[in-house]
Amino acid sequence: MLFAALFSGGCLNNLDEEEKSYSDMQISIQLNYPESSEYGPQQGTTVRMTESTRGTVYEAQTDENGLATFTLVPGRYTAAATDKRASNATIMVFNGTMTNRNISMADDGSVLPIDLQASALSQLVIKEFYFGGCPDNDGTKAYQFDKYVILYNNSDLDAPLYNLSLSMINPYNSYGSNHDIVDGKLIYDLGEDSWIPAAAAFWTFGPTDVVVKPGEQIVIALNNANDNTLTYTNSVDLSDPSYYITYDPEDFNNKNYHPAPSANIPTSHYLTVSVKLGTSNAWPLSGSSPAFFLFAAPLGVDLAEFASNPDNQNLYNNSTSQGRFKIPVDWILDGIEVFAAGKSNNKRLLATVDAGSVLFTNTLGYTCYRNVDVEATEAIEGNKEKLVYNYAYGTADLADGSTDPSGIDAEASIRNGARIIYQDTNNSTNDFHMRRQASLRD
Repeated sequence: MLFAALFSGGCLNNLDEEEKSYSDMQISIQLNYPESSEYGPQQGTTVRMTESTRGTVYEAQTDENGLATFTLVPGRYTAAATDKRASNATIMVFNGTMTNRNISMADDGSVLPIDLQASALSQLVIKEFYFGGCPDNDGTKAYQFDKYVILYNNSDLDAPLYNLSLSMINPYNSYGSNHDIVDGKLIYDLGEDSWIPAAAAFWTFGPTDVVVKPGEQIVIALNNANDNTLTYTNSVDLSDPSYYITYDPEDFNNKNYHPAPSANIPTSHYLTVSVKLGTSNAWPLSGSSPAFFLFAAPLGVDLAEFASNPDNQNLYNNSTSQGRFKIPVDWILDGIEVFAAGKSNNKRLLATVDAGSVLFTNTLGYTCYRNVDVEATEAIEGNKEKLVYNYAYGTADLADGSTDPSGIDAEASIRNGARIIYQDTNNSTNDFHMRRQASLRD
């Protein structure tokens, strides 16, 4: 009887602990604005908390003091907030994140700070990022060497491509170990001295005089500039002579990743590598969950000289085979953080570059496409009559899918003569959705 009582008591204690571990608790997030900013807290700013393991998303609005309160269960959470203000023809965005914070019942009633960082919006934005590949012709495998990115001039002024460069972060994927996170913070999150790690190499236009006109775009093929549809019917044709290509066979000669471009592509449209680190024969952009960004060095900077300087280099996890370049945050124009659906993901881009993420499922021909800023687009004189609504390429009907909340079909509207202004808050959660089809196939 004594043994039974002891056994019974032990079970009750375990049940109590399990019930306690999943009890609701109150957690508040306090948004702190930069002391140097003319802006401060306001009521109605959305704060989002995502539980990393289960993917559960919680949202709350701030009060007039910048405080947002949540009812949560214990777990590991990533929090993000974006506040966008406009004044004197300048758009400032305040972004902040709290990465993978373990929250237990001991934190009940706590106020956790998020320090917001200010950034100005860029003329050039990533309109579309296609990297996940498509099914091959019989649907048994995937073809993933047809990656491309579309850059769009979202402003009313010519956007120069002088020294414009693009790169990715190592760790290449959003899931798995990330040795850059120490005590819940990225090692390159250093305030005014922050930098972004460009993995292995960055591709650059160099000192060009090419500009992108307002409302126009350029397509950059990231693996090959050929008509892939001749071999894979679900793929895309990247052989248009107006397209650009990342092609530098002296540094990256793996012909699976970097085959010779179509003869249609002029050599002046080849983006090249200033300096390469490591021994890889390919630029291995993730096909599942890349963190990708654009930057432009100041006019007086020689990119080859910058990249060759050891002070501007870093080794990921102290590995000599995983060299990276330290790109100053104030050079960054735009970035997109992609999280793999069904995985436990880690942030890699800083909040000033991208405070959120877009959830993605690869190998099915899907693409990351930027949402339309409906208010700004409809406000253009004579534009509303040209806009095409009832957008049908979203994936919100699929598991882990999403769509453009504006309801505007941007590509159809452009073909109809409309000017599109895309959403830009430096937060991929707000700015992008997973599109059912690459726009180059429309």
